[in-house]
Amino acid sequence: MKADVITSGNDFLINPINAHRAGRYILNTGITANADGRMIIPNGTPIGAATSLLESDQTQGVVASSANVQGLLYAPFGLDVTSGGATGSIVFRGIVDIKQLPATVNTAIKEALVPAIMFQEGR
Repeated sequence: MKADVITSGNDFLINPINAHRAGRYILNTGITANADGRMIIPNGTPIGAATSLLESDQTQGVVASSANVQGLLYAPFGLDVTSGGATGSIVFRGIVDIKQLPATVNTAIKEALVPAIMFQEGR
């Protein structure tokens, strides 16, 4: 009998209970398919939009640069947007572990998110 192995995803939230998150539809704009043909947005990827994601639940998010970043994707196993988009959780306020974030979270993005999101190295 084969046993299924369940692994935990990458969790960058240091204090998940006190983090503020909201679900928003995230488009697959600019996402490249992996070797399996799937379009996966990694956990912790910066998400933004031309208008406020907090003020309207109808605003659709995209992978963001420092110019339009509003939060970080919270999807410990990644968000599959192969079919055109998917609803994901976006962290708008909280304390996160820098070591658990993808390399796309650079200094400019961190500065754009402070003080709503605080960055800490390690737990």
